[in-house]
Amino acid sequence: MDCEALKEFPPCVAIKFKMFLENPEMLCELTGLPGSMIVNLTSKEDRSVKADTAERLDRITDVLLHRPFLFQCVLKHEVSTKKEDYTLVETWNAHYAVLINALHPEIQEFLHPLLTEASKHVNAGEKFSLKIKFGKFVKDWFIRNVDDGRECSNQETTLSGMGVCIYNYSTPLRLCSNPWMIVCCFPFWFLFGGSCYLVQRKIRFYDTRAKLTGISVSLLTEKAEKLFTVSSLLRRNTRAVAPIND
Repeated sequence: MDCEALKEFPPCVAIKFKMFLENPEMLCELTGLPGSMIVNLTSKEDRSVKADTAERLDRITDVLLHRPFLFQCVLKHEVSTKKEDYTLVETWNAHYAVLINALHPEIQEFLHPLLTEASKHVNAGEKFSLKIKFGKFVKDWFIRNVDDGRECSNQETTLSGMGVCIYNYSTPLRLCSNPWMIVCCFPFWFLFGGSCYLVQRKIRFYDTRAKLTGISVSLLTEKAEKLFTVSSLLRRNTRAVAPIND
């Protein structure tokens, strides 16, 4: 399969990470591409890229628009139910290797305007930061398919490991812009210049955040793992393992 043929390939393929580790070549077999053509972003350090020149950004743009890229993501789904003398917490954990097909028209439609805007900032000598989160649709898919066996409002699903940041000067400091940090530590945050930093960042930088949504997920995997935990007021803890439906 050549790169042009990937336009007909699914926009996203998810594989249980354990299965991927057992057969790292399966993605090459699946796409028909050599491993060198698949951008490996499973390492956290590789997902923040500095593009301080127009030429550097052009190279990054060419890679993001013309090659599939691979993430390792971790999904965690929790359901909490309060009992009379304890809280029942059920947790589903799943680790996936997720291949994003950047040549698919839906992905192209999402990425192209973002990268074009970044190029305009670089050419104009402006400071920018572009943070792209690819995990929103994977989390939505997991929530729809995880079988927690109940209708419960006290649920939470988190995903990590599917973000990319491109910048030409610096990325926003998390502590200065984190809402919980601002609310909980407001006097210290204000005293040490948190408000000044946010104002300066707003005036001097073009910070963009974008989430990829509405993309279908093609699953090639086994069952997710369910970790069953009971935490009581007496600190009693038990664990059991059972499969769930993907």
